[in-house]
Amino acid sequence: MCFCGASYAYKGPPLPRALRLLLSQQPAPYTSLKDILINNALHSTWAPRLDRADTRRLRNAIFALQGASFRSLDLQQFFAKQPWYRPYRSTQSITLAAIARENLRQLAVAEQQSLLPRPLDPPLSFVWETSVQIPFSQRALCQRALLHQARQWRYHHLAYFAFEKVRVLSYRRYLWAVIDLSDHMVYPLPPQSPQSPMPSFHKIPVAGGKALILGRSCTRWKVITYGKGSLTQGLPPDLRPKLGLP
Repeated sequence: MCFCGASYAYKGPPLPRALRLLLSQQPAPYTSLKDILINNALHSTWAPRLDRADTRRLRNAIFALQGASFRSLDLQQFFAKQPWYRPYRSTQSITLAAIARENLRQLAVAEQQSLLPRPLDPPLSFVWETSVQIPFSQRALCQRALLHQARQWRYHHLAYFAFEKVRVLSYRRYLWAVIDLSDHMVYPLPPQSPQSPMPSFHKIPVAGGKALILGRSCTRWKVITYGKGSLTQGLPPDLRPKLGLP
């Protein structure tokens, strides 16, 4: 799938494929993970865009790649899904090189900063076209799955956009969703003092545009492309007007 027509200014490159595979609990290549987490410095924008669970997993992956065993059951289960994971020693017995120590520090800092407020999406409206033959009782589940996948993609790819409106339709046995992207993101700010408990908000302008998402089923979605440019590359011509695209 292509991610063409993107007009958003990334603050750094996308998260490497090996890290995305690891965080999605799929087999990830050992050599690539070791090069990214241990042998080379992490890009400074990767860690801050991950949630707390992901930064904790990457932080411990530095030790797991070197055979560390963990007391936490969730970490044991997480790394057990990797074919290369063979625990045989404690984390205290592992000596890290300077680059790996700095990566560990970045991830630890990001793990603490992840407790700060996340961007808020504007109120969403869903429009279900008549072509979608999904019972009303299942649509709420479908919406949650779609937005979960879109938000995960946003965090893992360091993309700066928020969701405003979603149109869902059926075409050739697949579900398609076009998401209108907001031209701003809003961050909640903590109260300034106990006397003013109401939070304030910080608005950040972004590019806006649309995102195109393909659904193989009601609960399986994949981001195809996004941005303010053309989203039509590779799409069947008769599908474009149905999606409201030029």
